[in-house]
Amino acid sequence: MLIYSGLQEKPKDKICLIYGSKRLTYREFTQQVDDLAHHLAMQIKKGDTVLLKLADPLSQLRYFFGIIKAGGACVFIDTSTSKEVCDALMDTHQLTLYIDESFQLPDTSVPLLPEVHPEDLFLGALSSGSTGTPKLIWRDHQSWSRAFPSQSMIFQLSNTDTLYLVSSLVYTANLNACLHILFEGGTVMFASTHMPRTWVQEIESYCISAIFMVPANYKILLKNMKAPLPNLHSIVTCGAKMDLPTLQALLAYFPSAEIFEYYGASELGHVSYSNAKDLLEHPDSVGLASLT
Repeated sequence: MLIYSGLQEKPKDKICLIYGSKRLTYREFTQQVDDLAHHLAMQIKKGDTVLLKLADPLSQLRYFFGIIKAGGACVFIDTSTSKEVCDALMDTHQLTLYIDESFQLPDTSVPLLPEVHPEDLFLGALSSGSTGTPKLIWRDHQSWSRAFPSQSMIFQLSNTDTLYLVSSLVYTANLNACLHILFEGGTVMFASTHMPRTWVQEIESYCISAIFMVPANYKILLKNMKAPLPNLHSIVTCGAKMDLPTLQALLAYFPSAEIFEYYGASELGHVSYSNAKDLLEHPDSVGLASLT
């Protein structure tokens, strides 16, 4: 199964992405991706790799899916990364194309796109590894897409959910959470600012039902909470161990939510998970082995 499988099959007029004042339906988003892919196919061919350095999450996703549908694989890089580092990555890993804010699409497009298979690479995740030397960990479509049904079951997520994300899609856990909800046919909302007071307002105003954040961001969020929010039913975290005070505060402010912590790695994906009961009873455990 491809990482973008099902996007075309979702209700066309349903909102799939929200960022500030911007809204995109599944119809609008898939059309933008298809148009972009046909233009990008003028510059990349099947198996090429692309370094993507954009800030806007909607643009990140458009180019990400466009690159993949054009037959390429995408490497996200943070916008704060210097040109020298980007040039070194391009050279070291023999990347084909560099896309940033100054990138200009070709005026012309190709009529046909290459055939993409589940075993094709779609993502290169940058990792420092145990040596501290940057390297690329390549993932194929099926390594992520085949895990999505299990993630839905474990984290209790479905096409009815609106997921709230903060931080960049450069972080692969954010990207995975986003792609998972789109795979299900739900809605993803990106925090419009870095201000936690805005997070609280948006979570409440948009009736957010699920959140993914790292523990450090949950701590910041909780400091700005004034009253419990009962609409949420799924809170997921990873990246660091959740401490007991943060867990207890989440249970108090989100009384209807199931809380999940998972351990994963760029090389392996989801490895194990715990729920709130597990974390309270066995705070040092990494939980149960993932079904994926």
